Amino acid sequence: IDFEVKDADGNLVANAVIDSATKTITLTYTDYPEKHSGVKGELFFYSRVDETKVKQEKDINLKFTISNDVTISAGTLHYKGPNKKVDTTVDKTGVQDAKDKSLFHYTVAVNRSATDLKNVVLKDRLGDDIYKVNVLKDTIKVYEVEWFWDTDKAYWNYRNQKDVTDTYKGKVTMDADQKGFSLELGNIGKKGYMVTYDIKADYTPADGEVFTNKAILKHSGTEKYEMKFDLRYLAAGGKAEGYVYSINLLKKDKNGGQALKGAEFQVTRDATGQVIGKFTTDDNGKISITKLLKDNYTIKETKAPNGYKLDPTEIKIGPNDFGSDKSITKEVLNEKDKTKICGTKTWDDNNNQDGKRPTKIKVKLLADGKEVASKEVTEQDGWKYSFDNLDKYKDGKEVNYTIDEEVVEFYEKAIDGFNLTNKHVPEKTKVEGLKTWNDNNNQDGKRPTKIKVKLLADGKEVATKEVTEQDGWKYSFDNLDKYNKGKEIKYTIDEEVVAGYTKEINGYNLKNNYTPEIVNIAGAKTWDDNNNQDGKRPSKIKVKLLADGKEVASK
Repeated sequence: IDFEVKDADGNLVANAVIDSATKTITLTYTDYPEKHSGVKGELFFYSRVDETKVKQEKDINLKFTISNDVTISAGTLHYKGPNKKVDTTVDKTGVQDAKDKSLFHYTVAVNRSATDLKNVVLKDRLGDDIYKVNVLKDTIKVYEVEWFWDTDKAYWNYRNQKDVTDTYKGKVTMDADQKGFSLELGNIGKKGYMVTYDIKADYTPADGEVFTNKAILKHSGTEKYEMKFDLRYLAAGGKAEGYVYSINLLKKDKNGGQALKGAEFQVTRDATGQVIGKFTTDDNGKISITKLLKDNYTIKETKAPNGYKLDPTEIKIGPNDFGSDKSITKEVLNEKDKTKICGTKTWDDNNNQDGKRPTKIKVKLLADGKEVASKEVTEQDGWKYSFDNLDKYKDGKEVNYTIDEEVVEFYEKAIDGFNLTNKHVPEKTKVEGLKTWNDNNNQDGKRPTKIKVKLLADGKEVATKEVTEQDGWKYSFDNLDKYNKGKEIKYTIDEEVVAGYTKEINGYNLKNNYTPEIVNIAGAKTWDDNNNQDGKRPSKIKVKLLADGKEVASK
């Protein structure tokens, strides 16, 4: 058996060869010592008591001789004595491969007790907490053996080994995840069997890492025997300390420094992808993750404390990060969770028709009903506003942000979420007037039955209206805009020409004048009385004028 001795940077220092027969380790150094003067180091290896030499319980003084001239004392070991014979129905052992650090060999002993067994089924499976380790199906071997207790060596041995693997090839069923298998041995009577197989890890195990598996033997359909076995990986040069390391986390506010409760973390072992666990910081912002191997780990925050941003940065822990106390403490800082309030001011005033829109407004920000900030907003801002870098939480509760606005004269406000709408209904006006006829009550019959009144806005015709006697010669233009682009509109009226009439405009009233036509009636009185022969002619007469048969004048 040999192994390499390397420094902390992985440089080869020496090659080691173990001779179990002579109980020696031979180190052959490279040129490393020549190039690295003054360097010190340690070498660890594992040894056990030779039961063939020590037959009883006793204290053993451990001494190691180096290069035949230096003896080192390693203290005293209390040896409990050789193993004692125990008849078992199922037992198992395992060893790591001498060269391949990720390969392990297992042996399952069946029926050392020589019990008459029927309908035997052997189930062997790795522990549920074992990841990225599989049973190699092709390495499963079945042997028929005769078990006996080797008194000299104080352990179970076997003889008359017979390979019966081919007989049971069709009796092996692998678990779907390749972490275990079942073997139907059937009616074996009092015969002994030995089943061997290998497991292979997808990574190099950490020093002291334990691989747990269990063998269960059922027979006669109901009775069963179980044997749990923990195989500890021992790295040459290591200390086999195992699951004694710990990671401590301290969660704090980045700015204030106070401890933060309620942060959740997930811890994963890199080599296997195994989630070691999910942990939550306590009232003091602390987490302690114990019973870890000296290995590589990834810590990821999965939930931030209330009111804080989740930190997506993964924390990497390596074997060399653990201190002499076998622990490491990491301080993890969080920034407060921030939010942003954005909104837009909308004017519902027909494009500022009345010119009442102000050049700026003031938007107020309220947190839980209390004003905490304000901002002037202008047209240059596009009437948009935002309040940035706001605390999302206060005392663990989400802040309820709302907005309001200082009163804008002439406008009504409406708030929809964080958006504002100001409404101003453009002012309206009315133009009304009366048509008057000055034509001696239409004496000449020239008055039309209708007229057309024209409405002008700032001198431009914008509307017309027919007006009749049925309207009482009254007219009105309703719902007129009072302003245009902020200036008051000047409304005037006019009228289409009415033949024979002249118009007068007084404000919004119209007067049409017409002078009736005049005729002269002339005549002469003739006397046919032989020149007043009888003297009867009066000195005067009265002439009456009739219009359409009615007397209208006399002379």
